[in-house]
Amino acid sequence: MAQVTSYQSDIRRLFTERDIQAMSKAFNLASYDAVKAHAAIIYDRVRGIGGAVMPPIPPGRFSSSQ
Repeated sequence: MAQVTSYQSDIRRLFTERDIQAMSKAFNLASYDAVKAHAAIIYDRVRGIGGAVMPPIPPGRFSSSQ
């Protein structure tokens, strides 16, 4: 049976409080609706397009299955 992905349980935890505070002037990373509305901008930023690259994830924070 396939697992359902949830913003709160699967995606939101990828953002630290520091990430949320850093982006608070632009939008709320803790909000599914705000992240959905700004998904293309977030994706570009992660790839280093249009501004500073988001910091890399510290080693060991997530397993390869996450």
